Amino acid sequence: MDSRARIDEIRNHMKKLSQALVDGLSSLPGLKIYGIRDPERAVAIVSFTVNGMRVSQIGMRLDEEYGVLSRVGLHCAPAAHKP
Repeated sequence: MDSRARIDEIRNHMKKLSQALVDGLSSLPGLKIYGIRDPERAVAIVSFTVNGMRVSQIGMRLDEEYGVLSRVGLHCAPAAHKP
């Protein structure tokens, strides 16, 4: 398999996984998903919040209860924290 075909295979797999996650999260009450929902235009990152929960709480529960690692802040943009 050439590298272009392999890249396409990986991209298709990521689209399927992302769409499955979005579909599952969409059914949960009080949960808001941010960003593009079209799997052809989106990347394999899903941003969401849950009403009444801080993102740090969500991240901790995902990790401790389900073994899912997440990023819950602006770690890649520290200047965004400044007023």
